[in-house]
Amino acid sequence: MRGLIASILTIFNAVFWAFLFYPVLILKLLTFNRFNKLSQKIFNWIGNQWNAGNSLIARVIHGIEFDVHGLDNPEISPDKSYLIICNHQAYTDIFVLGFVLNRRVPFVKYFLKQKFIWYLPFIGICLWGLDFPFVKGYSREQLRKRPELAGEDLKRVLKVCEKYKSYPTALLNFVEGHRRNSKRTPEMEKSPYKNLLKPNGVGLAIARNILQDVLTGVLDITIVYQGDRSSFKDLFSGKIRNAKVVIEFIPISEVPLEDNPNPKALPKKMQRWLKKRWEIKDQILIRELGASTRNVNELAQTNPTEKS
Repeated sequence: MRGLIASILTIFNAVFWAFLFYPVLILKLLTFNRFNKLSQKIFNWIGNQWNAGNSLIARVIHGIEFDVHGLDNPEISPDKSYLIICNHQAYTDIFVLGFVLNRRVPFVKYFLKQKFIWYLPFIGICLWGLDFPFVKGYSREQLRKRPELAGEDLKRVLKVCEKYKSYPTALLNFVEGHRRNSKRTPEMEKSPYKNLLKPNGVGLAIARNILQDVLTGVLDITIVYQGDRSSFKDLFSGKIRNAKVVIEFIPISEVPLEDNPNPKALPKKMQRWLKKRWEIKDQILIRELGASTRNVNELAQTNPTEKS
């Protein structure tokens, strides 16, 4: 019953704030983005209220608490811009980051597949208005048949990142590329980490290059679910009662900038840097989970139903 109540309240919370969002979005479109900076402030305020509502529902209905470390760093502010990297286990990660980072950094944006707009158009259009970066995510088969599509997603990312130069932004990149689940078994078996997939630094390197003049730093976040319960079902059924969130602020001067500014070039420096970060993150997970012998292949069995 609590799960049903929580689900209904979460949907109501999203719909309520979306209704307030749409008039501002229409005004923005009618004025051809002339008031983009002001509209983004209003959008971010609405997004923060939405996050606050979700957090309140989780705390009141299920008593969820988060053990957060590192958020007291004075360099973390809602008036500065950041790139965020985080381990990715389930869609629940996005809710957790919304709970923890709300009003502590700018409203967090993350990469979404464009089909999301058609799956949930009411919410998807709001995220589009918030300047979320939408990508097509073409399959290898599609790219084989139409090679010219290879640069389309890159163009979209470059265009939206240019907008982020005009106002404080927090851009989240799940550099593992996928949530861990049984469908990713081949990738998991090849992973050199016990609790993580191999990271891909392409998107992070592109954002680092474009936003280099406005970024304050990178927030490296590690989410640890007790008992390794992390699915949406676990969240709304109250099985997730607590989670640990470890946040490390890294000054932007310590994050590599590629020598070759061409966004299509392989980001060798960023890939080496991410490898070191992932080694640290894996050790955090091993310590917190208390199961150094477990690996991502075993952990995937706890989320077999979440599709990528």
